[in-house]
Amino acid sequence: MLVIKNGKIVTMAQRLIDGGDILIEDGKIRSITDNSDYTPAPCDVVIDAKFRFVFPGFIDIYTHCGLDGTRTGDIYREEMFIAPYVHTSRYINAGSDDFSDKASCGITAVAVAPFSERIVGGKCCLIKTKSDGDKPNIVSEDCGTLFSLTGMNDENYVVFPESIPSFIKSELHSASTYLSQDDGSALASPALSAYENVLTKKAPAYFSVCSDEQLKIAENIAERFSLNAVMLMDIRDAEFGAMPKAAPFVINPSHVGNAKRRLIAESIKDTDADFAISSQESDTLSVNAGLFVRSGLSMQSGFEAITTTPASLCGADDRIGSLCEGMDADIVIWDGNPLEVLSEVVYTIIDGKVAFH
Repeated sequence: MLVIKNGKIVTMAQRLIDGGDILIEDGKIRSITDNSDYTPAPCDVVIDAKFRFVFPGFIDIYTHCGLDGTRTGDIYREEMFIAPYVHTSRYINAGSDDFSDKASCGITAVAVAPFSERIVGGKCCLIKTKSDGDKPNIVSEDCGTLFSLTGMNDENYVVFPESIPSFIKSELHSASTYLSQDDGSALASPALSAYENVLTKKAPAYFSVCSDEQLKIAENIAERFSLNAVMLMDIRDAEFGAMPKAAPFVINPSHVGNAKRRLIAESIKDTDADFAISSQESDTLSVNAGLFVRSGLSMQSGFEAITTTPASLCGADDRIGSLCEGMDADIVIWDGNPLEVLSEVVYTIIDGKVAFH
C-alpha cells in the first residue's frame, strides 16, 4: 500500500484537509482521512507530505502529446480532409518524452487531439502520462471528435474557412440520416457510423475556432444537430468579443499578453459556461491558470480549469480530476501553491505508482 501522510489535501470535491492522510491500494484511493490512525506495515511505501500541497493530477485537455505525425500524415493523405473514424489512440508513441515531461509538471492525463489541419480530424483520446511498457495507458479511446473551422492549406489542396461549414453540415446530416435508418437496408458506412458518439451525445464535438464569426458558426451547428459542443478557442492572434455563454470552452493563453489576458478574464467572469485551460508547453499549464487568477479569476476557478472541468468534459470525472475514495490514485504533491511560478512538483503519482520524484 502507498500511504501519503500529513499533507494539505485539496480534494477538488468540496473538501479541504490540513494534515490528512491518503491510503492507496491497487491503483485506487482507498481512503482519505483527517488524522489517520493507520499504522503503516513494513511493506507499505510512506510519503511524508508535511507542509506540502496534495492535489489531484492535472489534466491538459488539448494536446498532440506523443502523436506520431508521420503515421497520421499517411492516414490523412489517404483520407483527404474528412477523417472521422481515425483514432489518435492508434498513433500514440507511448515511449515519447512528451509524457514524462508532462508527468514531471504534475500533469497525469492528457487529451490527445488530431492535428487541426483537417476539417474532421477524427477521435481524440484520453491518456495517462505514465504507461506500463509500449502500450499507452488509455482512459478513453474516444473522448470527442475534432472539427476545425480555421481552414486548411497544404501542398495538395486549399480549403478556405468560408466553405468549411457546408462540409461539416453535410457530413453530420448524412450521418444523422444514416444512423436513423434501422431497417438494415443501407450499406455499411464506417465513415458515417464514426459520428454516432457525437450525434448521440456520448462524446463531445470539439470545434477549433479563431474568430467570433467561427464561434457563432460552431454554436449554430451544435444547436442544429443537438451536439455537446466544446469550443477550442485559439486566442493568440484572434480577437473574440466575448467567450461562449453556454458551450464549454478551452483556452490556451501561453502567448497572450497581460492586457489581453485581463480582458479575457473579465469575459470569462461574465459567462456561466465551464472552461478549461490547455498548454502546448508542459511547464506552463499551472502557470497559465495562475496568470488568469492574477488577472481576476478566483483561485477555485483556476484549479477547476485544470482538474475537474477537463475531467468532466472528457467524460472521465468518475475516475480522475478529484480526490475521492474509489477514484484513480492520480495525485501530485507540490512544495507550494501550484499556481505560483516558483512552486515545484515533489511527487507525481499515477495509478498509485510514483511516476516522478
